[in-house]
Amino acid sequence: MAMPVLATKLFIPRLRSRAVPRPRLVERLREGLQSGRKLTLISAPAGFGKTTLLSEWMADAQRRDPEVRVGWLSLDESDNDPSRFLTYLVGALQRADPGIGSEALPLPLPSFEPALTALINDVARSPQEIILVLDDFQLIEEETIRDALVFLLDHLPSNLHLAIASRSDPLLPVARLRAGGELTELRAADLRFTPDEAAAFLNRMVDLELSADDVAALEARTEGWIAGLQLAALSMREPDVSGFIQGFTGSNRFVSTISPKRFCSVSPIMSANSCFAPQYWTGSVAPSAMPLPGRREAARCWSRSSGTTSSSFRWTTAATGTAITTSLRMFSGRGC
Repeated sequence: MAMPVLATKLFIPRLRSRAVPRPRLVERLREGLQSGRKLTLISAPAGFGKTTLLSEWMADAQRRDPEVRVGWLSLDESDNDPSRFLTYLVGALQRADPGIGSEALPLPLPSFEPALTALINDVARSPQEIILVLDDFQLIEEETIRDALVFLLDHLPSNLHLAIASRSDPLLPVARLRAGGELTELRAADLRFTPDEAAAFLNRMVDLELSADDVAALEARTEGWIAGLQLAALSMREPDVSGFIQGFTGSNRFVSTISPKRFCSVSPIMSANSCFAPQYWTGSVAPSAMPLPGRREAARCWSRSSGTTSSSFRWTTAATGTAITTSLRMFSGRGC
């Protein structure tokens, strides 16, 4: 019996009506596609708008060229099963061209190579130009699947382009592709909102015309981190908006109800085993700090001061000297 496929994993996420267009980034992605590069990698922690940007790019690509087809796969932890991954990979490509994959799925899987060979041959025969998107790739830890994608990249048909969004760099030959001019990459520094983008985002979110100074203050305090700006916008219910912005520390009710697990996912290395895990953040946990590598603000760290019903974290950025103190409400039975 064939494995059932959850269709919604193959849908391109719908752009939100208030999403801020990012033509400068879409142009870079478009240029990489037109140049014939094999891989687009968007690598940044949570909350930087990776999925939204990919959705905007797909809409732009299909608007400019109706012949472009998109195969989209939103990954989850269950996709570490090689057979399941192949099933969904074929399903994503079949949304671009239904004729792809007829010989790949029935094959046994002692090795990925026979199935992928059949799949690659099907794609090469397709008349369609296809972009295959793998979103949330940081969830894939199975070595067999990574090896399969290396095989796919090494034998990629000229009419197929692979795009990956991940909170951390995938264990793929990124350096080799970069050196060979086969890679387009965007990182957190690229995805941060510019002051103009931050102004558009904040004014759309709160329906309030903020002054340039107010926008600059929020953009500086969050360093253009989109999720941080969204939390600020949701919290902006004060009569004195400028006063609120100057005193913004993240200790409002919207920030305080973020679960520790979700909050710690901002860092690709902060997992259940590494992020302040002892006893699920009970009040007896000693202060600790952890750097966030791989970003411009590598010296940023979180320091904890214990409390009874909430934990307070100070987000310090060496580059600017600014800090945001964030209160996180405890969630019973949950760690990071």
